[in-house]
Amino acid sequence: MRSWQELILDREYLDEVQRRDLDQHLPNCNNCRAWAKALGEAEAVVTDQLLAEMDPLAFRAQLLHALARERRQNGWQRCLICWMC
Repeated sequence: MRSWQELILDREYLDEVQRRDLDQHLPNCNNCRAWAKALGEAEAVVTDQLLAEMDPLAFRAQLLHALARERRQNGWQRCLICWMC
């Protein structure tokens, strides 16, 4: 079985059963919810920066800032520990 984090990353390609299983898992797993939130925030930053054609160094700084904020707020280590939860 694939890890929950892999399912989160591939959400748009999941079949109905996989998506339902993931949707049922996320409300009950703080670590996976934090992982999904961090991924969504990173994706939003990437999308915004690509659309704005921002300087790569400024983009990198914003991305690292977003990841650091998530780590402070939700304990990034918990997300990594939950890799196979």
